[in-house]
Parts: sequence; structure tokens; C-alpha cells
Amino acid sequence: MKPRDFLNFFKTRSGKLLLFGVIFGGGLWLFSAVRNRTDRGTAVAVAPLGTNQSDKPQIVQTVATDAAVSPASTEARATAATAENQ
Repeated sequence: MKPRDFLNFFKTRSGKLLLFGVIFGGGLWLFSAVRNRTDRGTAVAVAPLGTNQSDKPQIVQTVATDAAVSPASTEARATAATAENQ
């Protein structure tokens, strides 16, 4: 295999996928190595979080709208609108 053929392989879709996998895997391996070296002996005390809990019941609010429009009400609105415009 010539060096030019080797470089041209990474311009193909499968070559790009392989290169991504190698770089991503290397990054994960490097991150794992750095993470394991950190000192975990100094723990920081954390206060417990307060909850949003209360004894009040939840109230469900419903909104009723006139979603159904009948042809008779549409005609009544149209005649009312024309009467107002005159």
C-alpha cells in the first residue's frame, strides 16, 4: 500500500468513521486515565437539599371554552358584525 492510498482511505466514508472511532476512543481512554489520578480523599460536606413538599393539596384548574362552532352561531355572528358596520 502506498502512502497516498493510505491517506486517501481516510477521505472515504468508512475511513472517516474509523478515524472518528479511534480519536473518540483515545479521548475516552485519556479522560479515564486522568480521572483515575485525581485525589478523592478530600470529600466536601454537602447540606441536604430542601424539598418543595407541602401538605397543601394540588388544585386542578380547568378552562372551558366554546370550541364547537355551529353553522347557526356563525351566521348570527356574521349578521351581527354587518349590522355593527352599517
